[in-house]
Amino acid sequence: MDWLRTLTDAGVRDVRGQLLTKGSYIQRPLPGAVKYVVAHYVGSAPIPGQVGLAFCQATARYHVTSRGWPGIGYHLAIDVLGDIYLVGGLDTIRANVANKNELVVGVCIQGGGDGWVPSAMQRQAWYRLIPFVRQAVGNTLEIRGHRELQATQCPGNRYMEWLRPPVAAPPVATSYAVGPGNAAYIAAHPEQGAALGSSAFDANHNEYTETANGFVIWSAKRKTCRGIIWG
Repeated sequence: MDWLRTLTDAGVRDVRGQLLTKGSYIQRPLPGAVKYVVAHYVGSAPIPGQVGLAFCQATARYHVTSRGWPGIGYHLAIDVLGDIYLVGGLDTIRANVANKNELVVGVCIQGGGDGWVPSAMQRQAWYRLIPFVRQAVGNTLEIRGHRELQATQCPGNRYMEWLRPPVAAPPVATSYAVGPGNAAYIAAHPEQGAALGSSAFDANHNEYTETANGFVIWSAKRKTCRGIIWG
């Protein structure tokens, strides 16, 4: 199964054999009709000490014993520490989104409720996981929160705020000729000045870089060249 190797090579831990089941889910071909990777939350704050395998096992028990499902409803899980677990085969149609399960790879992110803020480790794990899931499935999957496909609060407002990875624009490699006088600029602006080839930052966290071709300013947020600031 190439999808399994893709995920395990990415550091995803396969714990499927350690989870409670009571039957099996329907198999599906990949990529088949799979269209979405969907984020879910548990709906409540994590139970102290219940992380990693214990979190996955508790979720599986609830789905089997309380929901009557054949096994855990998700395909993947991310605990509060940012560790990623394979809890259901990607080649199975599980219980993620009503009437759309054949289209979905479901990822449960531990925690929940609109007051719950996912940890930085969880956010980074989610962003890191997405390209590997796409590669494993063999399709460019759209990112969705559960509530974007079904009437539900899941995964909550705070989860929806960071669901889609930020897109950073690449630096713009552009030379600016400013003529003589760079040293004068540095003398006039000591808070921004720096030696040739080094960088400094102003109060707004913009980076100033002195080069042989000119003095340029870079936006700290987007890392894109904003142009010449003196000449």
